[in-house]
Amino acid sequence: MGKRLYDLTGQKFGRLTVLGPGTTEKGTPGWECLCECGDVKVIATNSLRSGKTKSCGCYKVQGMAEHRLVDLTGMTFGKLTVIERAPNRGRTVMWRCSCSCGKETITTAEGLKGGTVKSCGCLRAEANRRRTRHGMSKSKLWDVWESMKSRCYNPNSTSYYNYGGRGISICSEWLNSFESFYSWAIDSGYHEGLSIDRIDVNGNYEPANCRWATDKEQGNNKRNSVWITHNGETHTISEWGDILGISVHTLYSRIFQHGWPEEKALTTPVRSRKCENNI
Repeated sequence: MGKRLYDLTGQKFGRLTVLGPGTTEKGTPGWECLCECGDVKVIATNSLRSGKTKSCGCYKVQGMAEHRLVDLTGMTFGKLTVIERAPNRGRTVMWRCSCSCGKETITTAEGLKGGTVKSCGCLRAEANRRRTRHGMSKSKLWDVWESMKSRCYNPNSTSYYNYGGRGISICSEWLNSFESFYSWAIDSGYHEGLSIDRIDVNGNYEPANCRWATDKEQGNNKRNSVWITHNGETHTISEWGDILGISVHTLYSRIFQHGWPEEKALTTPVRSRKCENNI
């Protein structure tokens, strides 16, 4: 190890405080230094004494971050309005915010801009109070409400493609209040065994477009359902089968395999399977 002319132990250079002798990564004599950020690094003597090196590297990183920093003062995110910069947490820039409930909180820019922080915590507390108050968080209707929100707003949901992915949304009255959804459900005749069904399959979840239906009714109300009008009445093939006492398979076979006109398919009495297939 080369000779050191001066003992720099205890001296401060920029953000660095010298702890004692050390060896740099290149194997040359240097000084082990503690940076204000908490990191320890060995710095060459000349770099310290000349002022070329003032930190472990965090000073440059922070400077670049400050250069890219967007001033959020005055901006609103959810219930939060940004008041001013707050002291950094390490290298993370923090912002002091005022919540519309009257409290203040300190959070990161990423949390604000990413939408993960929308209040001082009062939104979550209120949601917990609502769950406790109505006592329905483990009920079937609560599951229906949560599932409805998931398929409309959660891209990770397996059903999102057919709902939120097509622009299907939930009215604000239901989206923001389980109690409102619960009241509508009970008033609309909900009971075990029924599921929520949109009357217009391309419409949103809202009171005017929703009803409670059986699995069979749900099956008849799909985008790919085939509707037939006969004698002034319009029903799906499945519903016509129930009304006329003709199997769905027979109706589909007549119309789509044998090319019968819809009128003939619905009015022709059912004969034996052999005769039907030979037509």
